[in-house]
Amino acid sequence: DTVHLWLGSDVVSYNQLAAIPSVLDNVITHSKDGNMRVMTGNKNNLKVTLMNEGLSIKGSLAKFHLDDNFQTLGRSECKSAIQNLCDTFHLSLNKAKVSRFDMGQNHIMNLEPEVYFPYLGPCNYLKRLVQPRSILYKSGSREMTFYNKIAEGRYKGDQIPSVWLNQHVLRYEYRYTKRVSKSLKIDQLKAEKLYEEDFYIRLINRYVDQYFTINK
Repeated sequence: DTVHLWLGSDVVSYNQLAAIPSVLDNVITHSKDGNMRVMTGNKNNLKVTLMNEGLSIKGSLAKFHLDDNFQTLGRSECKSAIQNLCDTFHLSLNKAKVSRFDMGQNHIMNLEPEVYFPYLGPCNYLKRLVQPRSILYKSGSREMTFYNKIAEGRYKGDQIPSVWLNQHVLRYEYRYTKRVSKSLKIDQLKAEKLYEEDFYIRLINRYVDQYFTINK
């Protein structure tokens, strides 16, 4: 789902970066720290920031590629989505560093998702926080969250795909919010690794394993 990408000026040319504003909507130029010029804009649902040091892209990869984030990206779709990014921005964004990414899946339940929240108890490694419409487990660099996907979509004003109407949809997400490479015990995480088969399977296994760390 959500991904934060950084492509530094050390791996992309000045001319390539200079062409980025022409791709964006709602471009705003402002200064940072008094003298450095920063440009921000949007491409569909993505927030894009351009500065001397490089390019930052943040947003839902699924929503960018599939037009909504009710659908989820499998491994091949993840590869297609990142290639879509490369084609859109005319940059090798498969080489971009990943500073955050969220994994999520929708689960069709018999009852409203909120019915299940009280049965999700403490977790050995993450702090349990009760939110207005969700349960959040949080540490310094990782999060797990469970929420009603339909209610969340309506709250944000999203168009609910017809296939999800009248369904009880529980969304479970596992998020790497900071120090991603350290959490995964790798030297560096680049976008292209997200669809590498062995790595992808490792992520799926961790997604499942972390659910079982919750006392129920």
